[in-house]
Amino acid sequence: MKSSFLLACTASVLTFLTAPTLAHIGLGYPPAQGGVGAGRRAERGFTSWIGLNKKPFPCGGYKKGPVTTLTAGQVLNVRFWHTSIGKDVSKFPPPKTFKESARHGGGACEFSLSYDGGKSFWVIGQYSQTCPDVFHEWPVKIPKNIKSCTDSNKCLFSWSWIGANVLQFYQNCANVVINGSPNGQVPNLPMTIVDVTARGQKMDTKADNGRLGPIGPSKSEVDFNLKDQYLTPKFKGINLKLIKRR
Repeated sequence: MKSSFLLACTASVLTFLTAPTLAHIGLGYPPAQGGVGAGRRAERGFTSWIGLNKKPFPCGGYKKGPVTTLTAGQVLNVRFWHTSIGKDVSKFPPPKTFKESARHGGGACEFSLSYDGGKSFWVIGQYSQTCPDVFHEWPVKIPKNIKSCTDSNKCLFSWSWIGANVLQFYQNCANVVINGSPNGQVPNLPMTIVDVTARGQKMDTKADNGRLGPIGPSKSEVDFNLKDQYLTPKFKGINLKLIKRR
């Protein structure tokens, strides 16, 4: 009887500990390193936060994934993925029977480019409070005067997320090539990196805490992101409403 009770308790604890890693969200499109697509299953820990089970920064430590071509001036409609969706990511939005948006109350999302294999990331899109959820596309403008990047081993598109009410930092990366413009530029705004153990920050972000439901990006932030201003010198971007925690 005692051993059965201990086994039941152990199972309950394991379920509690592993459930959060299964209930998170990840980058669905463009297809990410370690993610789903073309019949591929997501690799272990794909939707978990940086640092869990020693998951490394940047990008989680996964091998090179499918390569997506980005073009200067293009609007990239980013999509997210949840474990309950399975391997088929071609159908969008998820069926009405799918209830889980995995938003965890929202948070702050940034979309960035790297030209050096993840040594540095430069922001080209930001959404606050309601980001992310799987029911909506999140428009990201590839700047018209962006610098080209032809080495898909070094060129990355990154989604990063500062979750609300948790000291956790999420990131997925997609391998890309960028068809830029002659004499193109690299964006000026560095990616916000917080709650990565090696860096020591402890930051939270204000969000809607689930009150608004899966409503997608606000019109004002979509308009802001499509103005093609992330190459502007000294551009500060959207206020991500970060809160410092002790």
